[in-house]
Amino acid sequence: ALPATTKKRMNLAVAALNAAVGDRLCDANSALAIHMAPRSDGRDVRIRRDTLEAVYSDATPKLAVFLHGLGETENSWKIHADEHYHDSTVTYGSRLAVGPGYTPLYLRYNTGLHISDNGKRLGDLLTAVVTAWPTPVEEIVIVAHSMGGLVARSACHYGEQTEEPWIPAVRHAFY
Repeated sequence: ALPATTKKRMNLAVAALNAAVGDRLCDANSALAIHMAPRSDGRDVRIRRDTLEAVYSDATPKLAVFLHGLGETENSWKIHADEHYHDSTVTYGSRLAVGPGYTPLYLRYNTGLHISDNGKRLGDLLTAVVTAWPTPVEEIVIVAHSMGGLVARSACHYGEQTEEPWIPAVRHAFY
């Protein structure tokens, strides 16, 4: 197994590559193309009820969806955690879980795709997540950095047009 620091560097390199030529990687069906997915413990999470129940055993009806910016990964939400909290597990999501009771859902996506493409993919992903979530979803908060905010806005736009089931649950979006 690779050391954590090596995996982190490889993740950043793949994210940067996708930011530059992610559309071409996707078109070529390359193994290096990032596919939008929830992430937990450095891995993609399959959106199936049994998998979500196992990964999110303490799932609440309130989701906090985190979208990173251009050339980043879901790990960008952990930057400076050691420095500020002396604990790398302290993130925005972990803090929202303790107080207001949100279940953090960190996503990784290909930032080299057009924003509208990522918006449609995010809409589809949220429909699948809400459908398979272990408990009925009552509230969604979107927390997005930079390009992630544009992707979130695009997803909400398409979701409203097609009356997706997750749209009524969106209460707040922080960009």
